[in-house]
Amino acid sequence: MSPKLYHGTAARHLPDIKANGLRPRGKRKGNWQHSVESCPDAVYLTNAYALHYAHEAAKPGEALAVLEIDVGLLAPWWLAPDEDWLEQVSRKQEGHAPLGKPMKARTRWYRSRLMNYATNWQDSLKGLGNCTYHDVIAPMAITRVALVDAQTNNGLVWMAGIDPTITLMNYRICGPKYRNAMRRLFGEADGHEPDDLMTSLRDPEREAARHAAVEELWSRVQIGPLQQYAT
Repeated sequence: MSPKLYHGTAARHLPDIKANGLRPRGKRKGNWQHSVESCPDAVYLTNAYALHYAHEAAKPGEALAVLEIDVGLLAPWWLAPDEDWLEQVSRKQEGHAPLGKPMKARTRWYRSRLMNYATNWQDSLKGLGNCTYHDVIAPMAITRVALVDAQTNNGLVWMAGIDPTITLMNYRICGPKYRNAMRRLFGEADGHEPDDLMTSLRDPEREAARHAAVEELWSRVQIGPLQQYAT
C-alpha cells in the first residue's frame, strides 16, 4: 500500500480541485503574509499538520478540508523538501544559505532553490513533517477528503491540542501524535499512539469527561471521496 500525505485547504476550493486538480498557488495570494510566502510553484504536503494548514487557508467560520494524497500516484521527480526544514536544519552548515542572514532571508533563499534539494524530500518529512510537490496533483491521486466544520476544528484545537508550532523540536516531540491525528481524521488511528495532545488530567473523572468530549469532536468529521463534496 502506498503511503499517504495530506493537504489542508478551505472546503470552498473543492469544486476547483475536482475540475483542475490540486495546483500550486502561482500568482494567487498566499496564506502566510505574516511570515515568508509559500513557494508559488509548489503544493505543500504534510504527514502531520493538515488541519492547521486548512485553518490558515479558511476564512472565519468556513469549513475546512483535508485531502488524502496517494504518494504512489505522484511523479517522484517533482517531490522536494519544505524550505522551512532546509532553513532550520542548516543553521550551522556552511555552503548553503548564507549563515549571517536573517531567518526570513535564508528561507527565501531555499524557497527559490527547492528542486536543487529534491533528493531530500523524505528527510524533510522525517524532520519537519512537510514536503513540497512541484506539479499539479491530479484528482485521481486524491483518495479521500475529510471535512471539518469551523466549530469542530476550534474544539479540537482547545480540547485535543491540535495547534502546532512548525519547528524541528516540536515535530521531534509531538510528531507521532500529530501523525496519528491525521490518521484519526480518516478513521485509521493507531491505537498504540494517542491522537490527543493534551496532558492527562490527574482527576480520573475529569479526564474521562474530556476524553469523551474529544471523541465526540472526532466523530463529527465527514469522510468521503472528492466527488462527494466538490459540488
